[in-house]
Amino acid sequence: MRPHDALSALALVQGAAGAPVAPQVAGRLSALPGITAEHLQAVGGRLSAAQCAGLAVLPEVWPLAMAATPEAEPGVRRLLLAAALSVTDRADILLAATATDTSVVISETVQRTVRFSAGRFRFLSEADRSGILAGADTAECETIHRALWLAHRQHGLADIGLWHAVHGRAETDPRALRALLAIGQRLLTRGNPEAAFRIASARALTAAPTMRSGAAMLGARSALVLGCFDDAVRLFQTAELGEGDLRAQAQNGRRVAQSFLDGPDEGADALARVASQLPLLRSAAATATDHAALSGIDSIAEIWWTSPEDADERHARLYLSVIPAVQVWPWNSAPGPLSPLIEAHVRGQQAGFLLHAGRAGEAATVLGDALVRLPMTHIGGGVTSSALVALRDEAPELVRGFGPALIGLRPGRTVGYAVVPDVDGAHTVAVSRTPADERAPRSGLPALALLTGRESGVIDLLARGLRNREIGLELGISERTVEVHLTNAFRKLGVRNRAEVLARLLERS
Repeated sequence: MRPHDALSALALVQGAAGAPVAPQVAGRLSALPGITAEHLQAVGGRLSAAQCAGLAVLPEVWPLAMAATPEAEPGVRRLLLAAALSVTDRADILLAATATDTSVVISETVQRTVRFSAGRFRFLSEADRSGILAGADTAECETIHRALWLAHRQHGLADIGLWHAVHGRAETDPRALRALLAIGQRLLTRGNPEAAFRIASARALTAAPTMRSGAAMLGARSALVLGCFDDAVRLFQTAELGEGDLRAQAQNGRRVAQSFLDGPDEGADALARVASQLPLLRSAAATATDHAALSGIDSIAEIWWTSPEDADERHARLYLSVIPAVQVWPWNSAPGPLSPLIEAHVRGQQAGFLLHAGRAGEAATVLGDALVRLPMTHIGGGVTSSALVALRDEAPELVRGFGPALIGLRPGRTVGYAVVPDVDGAHTVAVSRTPADERAPRSGLPALALLTGRESGVIDLLARGLRNREIGLELGISERTVEVHLTNAFRKLGVRNRAEVLARLLERS
C-alpha cells in the first residue's frame, strides 16, 4: 500500500468517524481491493472509536456492503460463499469443497467477483466479499464450513480445516476445541496474530467454560502484538480469572498493555525513557524472529559508542533481513514474519538511525511505509511524532497528513526529542531497502503438451463439467476407457482429482 492512498483514506474515514484515526487503520482500508470513497465513509461511520484509533482489532466482516447481493445460481452462490468463508486461498480446496465445474467458474457473476490465478483465488472487491458474508444465514454457512473442513482434510490440511469443522459443528468436543486453541497459538508464534485473534474469539471457545481463560489469554496476547492495547487489557482481565501460572501471566500481560497506553514514566533522559519500553517489547514478542530482532537491537546498543562502524553493519543486517508482518487473510502459517508491534519498533529504530545519519529521504521512505502498516503511535512513547517533525522539509505531505493523527492518538505520557546527526551518513549502509515479500508466480501447464490427443479431449470435456459416462458418449468410447485416459492425464499433470485439474486449468485464464 502507498502512503498517498492511506492519506486520502485517512481524511475520508476521519470525517465519517468523528474520532481520531490511526494511520495503519487508514492504510489497511486503502489496501482493500475495490475500495471506493463511499466505502471508506461508510466503514468510518461504523467502526468503534477504539477500532479507529487502532487500539481494538478491526472487524472480521467489514461494514462495506452498499447494496443487497444479487441473486445467483445455486452453484455460483455456493462457490462465492465458500470463497468468502475460506481462510486459505487455494483454488483446489475451494473447488473440491463446492464440487464446482468450469461452467460455474467462468460464469459472469464469478468472473466479476473472484479472480483465479496460479492455483490461488482472490476477491476483486472487499465489499463483495463482506456483502456475501453479511447476506448468508447460519445454516447455509455451517453447511459450507463442513464442506471446507472435508476438503482441507482430503488435502492434508486438517489443522487449518479444524476452524471450519468447529464452525460447521462437525467437531465441538473439548479435544477439538483444545486442538483449535493450539492452532491459534501456532499462528501467533508464526507471525499471524490477527488469525490467532480470530480463533480466540470463536464462539465455541468463548462459550465453553473450560476453554474461556485459555481463549482469552490467546486473544489478549494476539491483541498485544497487534498493538490493539484496549482489547489486550480487556482480555487479559478475563484471563486473570484463570488459575495458577495463567493468572500470573495474564496479570503481567495486562500491566504491559497498560504501560503502552500510559507511555514511559517521567524522567530527564528522553532516550532512557524510550529504552524503558524494551522489556515490555520482550514480554510481547511472540515469534522467533521477534526475539532475534530485539536481540539484534540490544547488540547494536552495546557497541554504539565504542564501534560505530560495526553498529552500522549490524543495523544493515537487521533491517535488510527481517520479514514484514503479514495480513490475516489468507491465513499464513509459514514461520518467519515479525509481529506488527515488534516490527513497528524495529522500523522506528531504522528511521531514527537514518535520521541520525543524515539520510532524511530514506528515513521518510521507512516511516511512510511503517505508518500505514504498523502500530507506530505508542512505540517509544510517541517518538514517531518527533521523527516526522524532523522530516518536515523532506516529506511535508507525511508530516501534514499523519502528524495530527499521531498527536491525537499518542499515549498519555509522551517522549519528544530532537534528532541530532551523529553518524557518518556518507558511509552508512543501513539503507531503507527491505527484501521483497512476493510469491513467485507459477508457470501455467507445460505438462499439457505431454498429453495425447485423446487425453486432451477427455480433459477438455471434463473441464466443461461432463461426467465420465457423458464423456464416453461424447467421444464414442467406454466409461472404463475414459477412466484410463483420466488416470494417465492426471499423472502427467501432477494432479489427483477433478478439482485439482480445474484449479490448474484456471491458471491459463
